[in-house]
Amino acid sequence: MRHFIVICGFACLILSGVFQSAIAEIDTLWTRTYNFGTASSFYAATELQSGGFAAAGFKLNGSYDDAVILKVDPLGDSSWAQIYGEVGSGERAFDIAELNNGTLVICGYSLSTLSSFVAGYTPNGEQLFANNFDPPGASQASAILPAEDGGFWVLARKNVSGNELDFWLIRCDQNGDSLFSRTFGTPGFDIPDEILPGFDNTIELIGSARDTTNDRYSFYQVTTDLDGNFIRQNVIGGPRWEQAFAATHDTTTGDILITGEIRDTVGADRNALAVRLNFAGEELWTREYSGGRLSERIGGVAPYLEGGAMYAGQTGGSVSSSQLWLMSVGSSGDTIWTWTGTETGRNFEDLIRVADGGFIACGRAFIGGFDKGLIWRISPPSGISGIVRDRVTGEVVAGVRVQAAELPQYSLSDTVGRFTLSLPAGNYTLFTGGPCFSGDTLHDIEVIANENTLSDITVGVAHMTMLHSTINVLAPNRSIGHSDLVVHNAGSGDLVYSFESIPLYPAEDWLRVDPPAGRVAPGDSLVAQVIVEADTTDDGTYDYFGQIRLHSNSCPDTLIVVEVLAVILDAGETPALPAEFALYPAYPNPFNSTTNIRFGIDRETNVSLTLYDVTGRQVASLINNQRLAAGEHNLRFQAGNLASGLYFVNLNDNSRSQTQRLLYIR
Repeated sequence: MRHFIVICGFACLILSGVFQSAIAEIDTLWTRTYNFGTASSFYAATELQSGGFAAAGFKLNGSYDDAVILKVDPLGDSSWAQIYGEVGSGERAFDIAELNNGTLVICGYSLSTLSSFVAGYTPNGEQLFANNFDPPGASQASAILPAEDGGFWVLARKNVSGNELDFWLIRCDQNGDSLFSRTFGTPGFDIPDEILPGFDNTIELIGSARDTTNDRYSFYQVTTDLDGNFIRQNVIGGPRWEQAFAATHDTTTGDILITGEIRDTVGADRNALAVRLNFAGEELWTREYSGGRLSERIGGVAPYLEGGAMYAGQTGGSVSSSQLWLMSVGSSGDTIWTWTGTETGRNFEDLIRVADGGFIACGRAFIGGFDKGLIWRISPPSGISGIVRDRVTGEVVAGVRVQAAELPQYSLSDTVGRFTLSLPAGNYTLFTGGPCFSGDTLHDIEVIANENTLSDITVGVAHMTMLHSTINVLAPNRSIGHSDLVVHNAGSGDLVYSFESIPLYPAEDWLRVDPPAGRVAPGDSLVAQVIVEADTTDDGTYDYFGQIRLHSNSCPDTLIVVEVLAVILDAGETPALPAEFALYPAYPNPFNSTTNIRFGIDRETNVSLTLYDVTGRQVASLINNQRLAAGEHNLRFQAGNLASGLYFVNLNDNSRSQTQRLLYIR
């Protein structure tokens, strides 16, 4: 079976231009401009869970602006567009994001009041909510980050005094209502630009800090926890003007890459600037990119091959002369290639990495006398992308680690199962895994230079069920009592488990579980023995309390606590014996590989337990005329290489016999 499909270049448009460090050919699946009848531009884009993309920006409405949101299908054709704005207010949208429930949210500001707003739309373009955040006055929302609970964060700026603007972090519910807000800042003007998920349940707020004493900007980073509590801040810059416009994070290392521009003074020619920080905010490297042109600025940045990045922006000294500009850099910031478009009056404002490993870049293009919204669908670099599915049900699985065995980087599947690995050309072994999964492996997946290989992969997901919340054990003093604890794996992957025995009262070593650890195959069950071995030392303590903690890879309930109550009998007492010779129902039955056979005998005797097929042929002797004490007995039977089908198990003590059916399904 072939596990991959190579996306080749026949559907790609090869764009040529002026090249700097290396010759670059930018493959696009499509490029589109969108005409709203007047000047327009896109500032941000996002990929949609259902397929396709959405972009947000503005369009000119007379002498004012209106915010605009556009949804397109996977081929770039417009699905719908909506205008947000009040007459004479002048709104612009600076970011767009999709929430867990499919709601599209935009954020931006109103020029007339300088107040921040958010607006939400259904996947069909119907407006759900529109909220403005007080107080007005130099307030501008710049970025959105969806939250796991269905709400979202908004990063804005807020006027806290006449000469001070601060970062303003607003936590919203799924309806756009503010739950709480926090402000962070330096004594000067702080201009926010990007909000990112950070390392170890943190949030990274990225922008610029302006020192009002010398009119210089520096890159500015604030780290908070998920409740918006301040952790640290970091001002990165030197004596020159350094302003941030974009940022991204490396999900493997936790590093943050901040990009923008650097210049000597206001109005001077600018060069592109990038700074890479580790998860602790320590600077790893700084790179300035000029290329000998009049001016460069990075408007968007996204992860690229092997820890590197792709930059998107503009080069040129004015709005009318600006040209599209793309650059690829390695993990140390060194330039791999650059590409510059030949048409003027164009620039990229945002760049995002999409699920198949390619990119979406958006901005503006001056065509026919006014600006039009621009979106490019850039082909994936070389690598592997696909969907992670449950190996039995075929359902998509999120949170799975997908890795090529030959390299350390990995990808986590998103909420719709998508993963992307950027890899150099070669043959790879792809495997899945993670704390909640049983991994699968694909061999000999070929990656061709500058092409993306599609390769879906499966994973096993354990799902544990257990009926017990408490265990009661009747145990003789100075001897052993036990009770069954049955665990079933209803999932598609191996259930890996371990038991932790905690004797609470008395705090002595009287409680254990057998087996203490192991794995249960899909569809199979474990019958563990909760064993109590008590010695009261005749002190009158006959009620023992404890806990069994079951640790497993069955997410999200990886820990289940079972309370244990043991009643200890006096030394002269004995637990009640079975009143009859009995073969109890096996569990499970039907079974996949292992079943538990339990029987009782009312007196000490020689016992045989034998398995027969439907023809009456003996296929296994489980107990052969063995002398057993009176009481209940358990035997775990593993079918091994037996063929699927109906079998009969017979219990015999030479004077009595009982038989029951077993159905084995491989």
